[in-house]
Amino acid sequence: MESAETKNQRRKQRKKLRREQKPDVEAMDTTLSKDDVKMNVDGDSSSLVPDHDMEVEMQEPKVLLTEVGTGFTVIGQAKQSKKVKLPPYLPAWYSAPQPLSSDVAEAGLPVEDMPGLDLRFVTALHDQGITSFFPVQRTIIPNILSYQNNLRYYAGRPSDMCICAPTGSGKTLAYVIPILQDLSKRSSSKIRALILLPVKELAVQVADVFQTFAKGTRVKIALICGKQALDQERQQILQLDEFETQLKESSWMSSERNWTHTRKTPVDVLIATPGRLVDHLYETTDLDLQSLEYLVVDEADRMIEEFKNNWFRLLERAVFKNPEVRPALDYTCINHYTKPTLPLQKLLFSATLSYDPQRFEVLKLYRPKLFAAVALENNGDMMMRNDAEVIGAYATPKGLKEFSIQIDPRLKPLVILHLLNVMKWRKVLIFTNSLENTKRLTLLIKMFSEGTNSLIVHEVSSNVHQRKRQASLDSFEKGTVDVIVASDSVARGIDLPNVEYVVLYDAPLHTKTYIHRVGRTARAGKSGTALTLLKADEKKGYTKIMKELNKQPPPKFVVAPEELVALEGPYKVALQKLEKEMNHS
Repeated sequence: MESAETKNQRRKQRKKLRREQKPDVEAMDTTLSKDDVKMNVDGDSSSLVPDHDMEVEMQEPKVLLTEVGTGFTVIGQAKQSKKVKLPPYLPAWYSAPQPLSSDVAEAGLPVEDMPGLDLRFVTALHDQGITSFFPVQRTIIPNILSYQNNLRYYAGRPSDMCICAPTGSGKTLAYVIPILQDLSKRSSSKIRALILLPVKELAVQVADVFQTFAKGTRVKIALICGKQALDQERQQILQLDEFETQLKESSWMSSERNWTHTRKTPVDVLIATPGRLVDHLYETTDLDLQSLEYLVVDEADRMIEEFKNNWFRLLERAVFKNPEVRPALDYTCINHYTKPTLPLQKLLFSATLSYDPQRFEVLKLYRPKLFAAVALENNGDMMMRNDAEVIGAYATPKGLKEFSIQIDPRLKPLVILHLLNVMKWRKVLIFTNSLENTKRLTLLIKMFSEGTNSLIVHEVSSNVHQRKRQASLDSFEKGTVDVIVASDSVARGIDLPNVEYVVLYDAPLHTKTYIHRVGRTARAGKSGTALTLLKADEKKGYTKIMKELNKQPPPKFVVAPEELVALEGPYKVALQKLEKEMNHS
């Protein structure tokens, strides 16, 4: 036990140490004299402005880490360093992309000059009015063809590819042509190419492109996207007749003991949406994907973000389900090199790829290559950006003219009516953020235009059956529909070549959404106009989107107030009709 005198002595030592650790406030000349302060007339000195620059030298406090004779550490005034923001780590393939020109209007490569392209497809392209390739096609097609024509015999598995290019730059044709050329040389039919797309409308469109260029070849195309019943799609894939289908579905033939035959599918290219693919992987037991050589994921960023029903895990299981037919890829095992397996090349296409490369890990890419569109300098040369900026900087079509208008939300319908009825805008695509707005705006335009002109407007959203949606898109393409009011179902990848105006009735919340919406016009080197309607509280978010696109805020679209006043009477009548219609529905 320590005596009271020893305790008092130790207490005095600690007090002395604490005094030594305190900063010498008196030594700091931090006071201002009366002459150093400008006083306000009212004697208010709340704003103190010194006449001269004042430098204050702070004495650093003395910090004693360990108290002598006690063994205890004294916590002093430690200096807190600023946090250093480290740049994100990007793998080599992601940080050093191969550049693509984003200007589709520049002189393209004549189709007959494409190295390795068969004369059959040169003729097919000319028949469709295509005489030259866009920059994306000029770069991607040779990369795929080079493996088919030369590298397949000694290079093993081809590198996977990620392509990030603006909307309307010709990405679809960049994979359709080389895949068809490869499969047209095969003697037997097996599913060797799987094309995955996020929505039905885009799947139908891509299937039409494949069918167009597969004419004259033995390549068979099949589409499974929910457009038909599951049984009808199964018959299409496996070519089952009605009697065989009923026999297989009977209780006697459905048992695994009696039905062991695996039918060879007559399809070479299978085009699907992820949800429908999962349905067939569960329900269509004869679906054989073990010969798959091409996996194309279009609109890859959306497909990776959603991953409906974990489609990739189920697909991988189906491709490598029989080790004797196709062993799983294992590059750490010597058997892979002595007994190579059938290669599977993955091709990812999108206008906006994710900034985070970890998203691609689920796809298990093999030695991937990244091709990204870059901006152009004023002299036409490509402008390379540093590492992480390449994918973060999205691109819009070069022929796109962008405008914005800040307006009271109550006047937004009047602006739309002004554009359609006064300025006579036609071939217009209007985007909204909700199904309710899509329906109400469509009905309002119809009711306002009754008996005044021949303006034809259709709604394209999940409120409408898929067949009617497709019919509306076809009619718009033919020119018999003037206006389409749509939700985001058509904002991704749908190629409507006749769109001249895109109106964003509701401002987009994200840069990717803006890119895909305005990208429905000014496609394939054409010109187009995009107009964004902004509420007062949306201006900041819109400015942020423009900044992420490395753009200056676009010009203001001006509508004179008196022009809207002239529409007010018929507008109120149309509103009354709309409310009656909505109440009855």
